[in-house]
Amino acid sequence: MEDPSRNKIKILIGLIIFAFLSFLILILYTFYLLSKIITSFGSILLLIFCLYCILKLIIRLSVFPGSFWLWKRSIESHFCREMCLQLLQKVQDLRICLEILLDKSSDCEKVEFFERAIEATTYSKRMIATIIETYEIEEKNGTLTKQGASLFSLLKDFQSSLQESRICSETKSESIWDFIDEAQDDKDWQGLVSEDYPKNESIANSHTICLNLESRLLESCGNVNIINKIKRWLFDSTLGTYDQMRLELQSRYDCEPISIQIDKIIIDCMYVISSEIQDPPTIIFCNPNAGLYEFACYQSEWLDYYINSGVNVFLWNYRGYGRSTGNPNPEAMKKDAESIVEFLRETRKVKVLGIHGESLGGIIATHIARICEVDFLFVDRSFDRLNEVVKYSFGKWATIIMKLVSRWDTNSALDYLYVNCYKIMSADPHDNMINDLASLKSGVAVRLIETRGLEIAEGIKPARLDIEKYYHILNQKDTEIMVNAISALMDLAIKYNKNEERNNGMVDLTNTSNCELVGKYSESNDDEPITNLLFQVFIVLDNLDAGGKPLSSMQMDKNKELSMKLWLMILDVWGSFLPIEPAEINMTRARALEKLIKSVRDLKDVLEEHEYSSEIAIVEICRETKNLEKCLSKIIVYLRNQVFVSDKIVGDLSPGREEISTFRHHFEYEKAGYLLPLSCGHSGRYNQPELSLLETHLVRIGFFKVV
Repeated sequence: MEDPSRNKIKILIGLIIFAFLSFLILILYTFYLLSKIITSFGSILLLIFCLYCILKLIIRLSVFPGSFWLWKRSIESHFCREMCLQLLQKVQDLRICLEILLDKSSDCEKVEFFERAIEATTYSKRMIATIIETYEIEEKNGTLTKQGASLFSLLKDFQSSLQESRICSETKSESIWDFIDEAQDDKDWQGLVSEDYPKNESIANSHTICLNLESRLLESCGNVNIINKIKRWLFDSTLGTYDQMRLELQSRYDCEPISIQIDKIIIDCMYVISSEIQDPPTIIFCNPNAGLYEFACYQSEWLDYYINSGVNVFLWNYRGYGRSTGNPNPEAMKKDAESIVEFLRETRKVKVLGIHGESLGGIIATHIARICEVDFLFVDRSFDRLNEVVKYSFGKWATIIMKLVSRWDTNSALDYLYVNCYKIMSADPHDNMINDLASLKSGVAVRLIETRGLEIAEGIKPARLDIEKYYHILNQKDTEIMVNAISALMDLAIKYNKNEERNNGMVDLTNTSNCELVGKYSESNDDEPITNLLFQVFIVLDNLDAGGKPLSSMQMDKNKELSMKLWLMILDVWGSFLPIEPAEINMTRARALEKLIKSVRDLKDVLEEHEYSSEIAIVEICRETKNLEKCLSKIIVYLRNQVFVSDKIVGDLSPGREEISTFRHHFEYEKAGYLLPLSCGHSGRYNQPELSLLETHLVRIGFFKVV
């Protein structure tokens, strides 16, 4: 029997297709009628103009989604549901408490409540009180919505009933509302009874209001049919609206709303003050493309991170976002940021100023750091050229369309190289939004190679490097040999992992390394010598990285040769990282040479071990491994020419890497700043080692104070 849900999906898809075709026919018929009035040629011109406007709208929606009402509404709807769910869970905790007092629960449920109360009940009270306070301000400002008013009324009634309902024990008497704060410490909770026991009228009233409150919250977060889901998405503003989020931000932190006027445009800002130290530094935070400051404490970790570290945070919405007026475009947004820097320095007398740009915000941050000479720049998972992001994500045709309908483009890598302050960029080589080839990391590496022999300074623009034709460290033939060797080894690894699930896992380099996967199945594999050999080879490939990207991951890229060329450039510019400790942040280039030498030694040991094998598969693996070893040896020769190495260390690298110096400045490597490799994706939160590395940088420049 066919699943009813599948039938519903088929019907929905059919309706969508029917609606699309009907709309298309209507458009064509409309233009047919217009051709009677403005001639066929005029109708065609009008059609082309309409297509141009539609494409321009699509491009703007892709680059600046946060400026569109539908996107804003989707964020509000998401937060409405999530916040209603959280509040519902807390209200349910309180209902169980009331049912215990009404003696409607079993002993098991009483024990369960006590355990839950320890964790949740105090937070329940705090959450209810915060929401009531927010609603009161909205009511005073005249911005309270109809849905919010209904929940506000129920929450006030519930709070009042809990304040009026008194419970007592042998030693004390107090309201339920006050008792909640002591629920974790009170050991005699099972002996509590209502003051009007056995009638329990006040508690019964609270219980009734609590049930009504749950029903109301379920209207906003419960399961409903598709029609009600659409209505809820469009119109439900119970919680999570921009006004509420802004008020919550102001209640949670020491904030000052600020409006900056630039010509006729108003930029909406929020200055969040840290009370940790006197005269603290300030960081300007530039949002990702769909970010708004109202949701800063939910969508991002950075507000709490900086405030808790004693740094003021200046939040702002791009023009066209939130309450900021105007239409967004990269150049105008950069000018807006310049005005913000001027305001902070001249009006607020900020002495130490940094800028943090995430994703789209990175193009603004690099521009400001170059033009305004800030004290610190942090570019977080950003890109170089907007056209390249489109090219590597959607193809060349999308780039052509973008150039036709808009003049938006960026050159963040050159801005970044011109910056003279302490600068950090973070990047995840497996970023799911910005292809690694389009990342700022790759852009900076290419631009830095372009400038060899030149001093990077204002007014000097090096010749554009054709990355498709240029080969770095290895020539074209050697690059192809290295790419083919890695591809062949990967194919052999997949071939000898016969189980389908193993093959699927083998390819998922973002989650599990190849050496782990090959080793995992070697014990039960009939071809144990082959899988053991592959295991040894992939240990080398997984451990050898450039800027946090393992050599083994080259096989996963669509354009393998281009990825390999950029991998070599990044290895030259920043070196190797995995793993890295905070004390080693200045030694990554030296570690690249050290790891390469060790990798070549390990591969030679593997080849010697299987030198006399006659097994065809092992001979094939050894042949490709030998090709790989030769290419790595050539990379070592290049890097040795870039470093000062003592005779002692040339003979034996094992005693200590601290004796290896950094690269000679054939290129201006210091212009590349510091790289922070990530593993959290485009919008994930940093793990603790990544935060520790960032904190090390911020402490070094005095942006964070050592406690």
